[in-house]
Amino acid sequence: MSNFLSQGSNQNESGDSHKIDVSPEFLKLLEATVLSAGNYVVPSDDLRPHTLEAAHEIDSNRRGSSRFVGYSVAIVLCACLCFPIADRLSPWREKVSGRTSLQIQEMALKKNIGPDWGLLEVFTERQQQAARHRAVISRKIEE
Repeated sequence: MSNFLSQGSNQNESGDSHKIDVSPEFLKLLEATVLSAGNYVVPSDDLRPHTLEAAHEIDSNRRGSSRFVGYSVAIVLCACLCFPIADRLSPWREKVSGRTSLQIQEMALKKNIGPDWGLLEVFTERQQQAARHRAVISRKIEE
C-alpha cells in the first residue's frame, strides 16, 4: 500500500496524471491509526451466548424439517408396499372370514326359514367361524 501511494499515479477528470507524495511520517501515522482502531471493535459480552442460541435454533429447525421429510418418505414407502400386498391377500380374506350376516340371512330366507330361525342360523354360523379361527390359531401357536 505504501508503494502504491508513494509511487502510483492518479488521473483527474481532464486526463492529467500526477504523483501523490506521501511522507514516511504520514504512513506511520496511518499505520498507528489502523492499529488503534482495532481496540474500538470489541465484541459484546453476550455475543457468544446469542451466537450459540441462534446456531442451536437453526440446527433444531433443520433437524425438525429433516425428520419430517424422513417420516413422510417412510410413510409413502410403507403405503406403496402395503397396498399391493393387501390387494393380493383379498382372495384369502374371503376364505378366512366366512360369510357375512347378511349373506347367511339371505341363505336362510332361500331355504324358507323364518327370520327367527335365520337369526339362529347366523349365530350358529358365527360359532362355527369362531371354532375354525380357534383351530387355526392353536395350530399356529403349536408350530
